[in-house]
Amino acid sequence: MMQGEVERRISLCVILCLGALLAPRVRASNAEAVAPEPIDEFSPSTITSSGYYKLATDLVGTLTISTSCVTLDLNGYCIANGTNHGVVINNNASQIEVRNGTISAPTSGNGIEVASGCDDIVVKNVRVTQCAIGLNAATSNSIAVQDSVFLNNTSEGIKLTGCSRCSLSDCKTSLNTTGILLDECTNSSVQNCLAINNSAAGYSLDTCQRNVVLGCKSLQIGAGVATDSYGFLAEDGSCNSFSCCHAKNTTTTSTGASNVVAGFAFKGSETCSVVSHCNASCSTTPTGGSSTAYGIWLEESFSSLTSLVTGDANTTLYAAAWHPTISGFFALGGIPAEDQLQTYTFDVNASAFQAVQGISHGTNDDIFGLEWTKDGKYLAFAGNAGSGGYQARVYQLDACSKTLGLVQSVTHGATLYATSWSPSGGHLVVGGASSGGDQITLYSFSRDAGTLTSVDTVAHGATVRALKWSPDGQFVLVGSQTTGGNQLFVYQFDPVDEDLTLTDSEAHGATVRGVAWSWSGSYAAIVGDTGTGNYDTRVYSFNSSTGTLTLQDSETHGADTFGVDWSPCGRYIATAGTAVGGNEARLYSFDLVAQTLALQASASTGPSPAYAISWAPGGQHILFAGAESANQTHDVFSALSFPEKNMVTYNTVYCTTGNNIGTSTGISGSNFLNLIRGNTVYNNDRNYCFVSDAQPSCSLCSCFNLSTEQGTEGTICGGSDDDA
Repeated sequence: MMQGEVERRISLCVILCLGALLAPRVRASNAEAVAPEPIDEFSPSTITSSGYYKLATDLVGTLTISTSCVTLDLNGYCIANGTNHGVVINNNASQIEVRNGTISAPTSGNGIEVASGCDDIVVKNVRVTQCAIGLNAATSNSIAVQDSVFLNNTSEGIKLTGCSRCSLSDCKTSLNTTGILLDECTNSSVQNCLAINNSAAGYSLDTCQRNVVLGCKSLQIGAGVATDSYGFLAEDGSCNSFSCCHAKNTTTTSTGASNVVAGFAFKGSETCSVVSHCNASCSTTPTGGSSTAYGIWLEESFSSLTSLVTGDANTTLYAAAWHPTISGFFALGGIPAEDQLQTYTFDVNASAFQAVQGISHGTNDDIFGLEWTKDGKYLAFAGNAGSGGYQARVYQLDACSKTLGLVQSVTHGATLYATSWSPSGGHLVVGGASSGGDQITLYSFSRDAGTLTSVDTVAHGATVRALKWSPDGQFVLVGSQTTGGNQLFVYQFDPVDEDLTLTDSEAHGATVRGVAWSWSGSYAAIVGDTGTGNYDTRVYSFNSSTGTLTLQDSETHGADTFGVDWSPCGRYIATAGTAVGGNEARLYSFDLVAQTLALQASASTGPSPAYAISWAPGGQHILFAGAESANQTHDVFSALSFPEKNMVTYNTVYCTTGNNIGTSTGISGSNFLNLIRGNTVYNNDRNYCFVSDAQPSCSLCSCFNLSTEQGTEGTICGGSDDDA
């Protein structure tokens, strides 16, 4: 099936659903065919007979409708109640209409209270203000709210709980906590409504199924309030749709790290839901704090570090690297067995590995470092001299067959322990033992010619154990054995002269074995030996203007630690090393305000010790690799979880800004677990988080009844996403 046909079928499915939900209802009541019965201050407070009733004056108190087939025309007057609800529609009533007036209940009462079991309730051209909840309905069906205003209510403007087949259209909610809340509702629609200046959310769907929000606006949510705020929110439900909606100026005054602002958000277990053809603009947080703004957010969360599956590569492994764009595909490198370089796929549903390719580097020669280019088209490794005496090689990936072909081999003259690509893939840096006094070599890489050319060498002064290019391509972070009393170094890259210049060095005590940048390059994490019998993880802040590091926090391990990696969102750090208390893996949270580490979980890995670690670009898995133990050399753990099988397509997201640590993001969510494509995202602090060029799992197709036929060019599960 062609990709265009798949997307046409998605659109047709949404249109059909909208048509069913938004079709006009025909009321059976003919109450207006008779003359209205006037209601004044001397009338009974309960309507017990069917008919057409019309206010003749303002009323104070509660007006209760306890029968069916009633039209209540407020006639421009007001019902006010200082202690209870304004209008109450009793249990199991049907064919009720309330229209044309104002309802106010300024203390604890609701404006309109619809009891359970009601059906065919219409509220039209009504203004409800200063109540606890403007309109509150529970376990009722076919409630229609039209052309009404819900203003300055303590909690929700409109709250429907356990209701079905409801329709809200052309309504305005303002100065409430939440404009419209649907709780455990099904098969309902919200169309052409405006939510403005509500404090917590414009529209919230909690544990709902098969609801449509179409053509609605959410403006200035959260202004002046120090809490989370959302323009449009769906949580723990399924098959809900936000289409052709606009969220603008969603904000908060909170500076706390735990607070979130989002134009559109899917949270918890929300699944098979859609944000499509929407606009999210100007989500902001205060610049002085660390609360985070998102245009569109698929919530990430951490609960436990749990092993999903272990494998045996029949060798000790020193290097591991997830592919940046192909879901579940990774490379491993180690000491000679049959092959030192091996690639695998990981099937999360089957909890199984499948070997793809094995490549021999040579007899008695090891691989210590692996890294893919950012686009995933090339893989470089560093190690001992293999066949032909080469310590570094570059392979090109055939994405269709997932097989590697050798492009270039180079000789360093001594063992290499680390390699890293520049973000553009135009340069490769390698580091290791001394060769003619040099421990670092910088190469330019020509993709057209498939060649590496040495452009600079650095006499670092000690064996390099780890290095990593910064995300902006301007710096290289180096961890090594001791030289000049220091073990951690920063070199600046000059793209014109193609050379490296030292800008900073820091003492760690002994060997630094692992280094990693946060996604923004604002922080660096390292692991290694302090030289005093201690082993630790440290986090440094980095000033790119001066090229210098400042230590922020450290955590002691109690045994040697070899690998470290950041989560793609920059809020977590995972490490791999020798077992302490039986655990080789550790996961820390990093508080971006206090700039401190806190241990969240530790776990035992299959390999022991664990020498290498790689966090999957989608965020949900961490790969550990190391020495063979009980026939286990590599292990995949669960890490972050997300809402799954949702669609975020053809939206425009811009001007998401805020805190001074650059975490505000246009679109955040795993596109290995969701369909995130075709979006226009620009002028945000960060355009994407957890989103790569990869396509989602084919299991998404079943959620939206899409074909998963293979062998047809352009199927939904093939190709790459140029917009991400």
